[in-house]
Amino acid sequence: MAGPGQSASRSCLLLLDTVKVTVADTEATIAQVIDRYDNSFDIEAEVGRESAQIGERIRQSNLGGRGAYVDSNAIRNAIARGHRRRLENEIYVADPRDARRGSGNYVDNPGHFVVPRNVQHCLSLQRDFRLGSHKNVMGVAPVTFPGGDLKAPGQFWCSHSAMGGMPYRGDLLSPQVTPEGEWRECAKVADEVARWAKDLAVISGMKHPTLQSPRWPSSGSTR
Repeated sequence: MAGPGQSASRSCLLLLDTVKVTVADTEATIAQVIDRYDNSFDIEAEVGRESAQIGERIRQSNLGGRGAYVDSNAIRNAIARGHRRRLENEIYVADPRDARRGSGNYVDNPGHFVVPRNVQHCLSLQRDFRLGSHKNVMGVAPVTFPGGDLKAPGQFWCSHSAMGGMPYRGDLLSPQVTPEGEWRECAKVADEVARWAKDLAVISGMKHPTLQSPRWPSSGSTR
């Protein structure tokens, strides 16, 4: 909390069920999201610079006097692909030791994500990889944070869907998980988010169906 005369601004990052996906386009999209938190991933600025340079080269070599056409979408896609490769090489660090923590899937090597250093406070909440929720597509990827305060209070016994606030959507392979248990674990996730955000004065409160009925919802409120 900020004291008298101090700025209350802070850089906080909430990570819900971090995963390593295998689709190239999705990896590029993730890089663009990280762009919002890491200034060194400024894709739009790079698109502007590259477009201007290409346009100038075209104008200088255009002996016919025709106007220069620059395909900004193609440039943006190429830069995004480059950021995807950087994401894989820097922000996602391949490390076989992370396999013990559930990282990896049938395509990607096990590894972990690294939170950018311009973040001050980070909360990382993950599902238990032993449940098999989306294990073939995404797996689970742990998080490290060399630059600040990381809270990672264990793993939750629920699906990828429940980690995002929508319990029991059928993406579970484990027979041990019931709708009631999935609801209760989703409530624990929501409670962790609410308490962390309130402690840092990021939000004053949060409403979620599982917090209103943390053990099991009343009839008609399960969907």
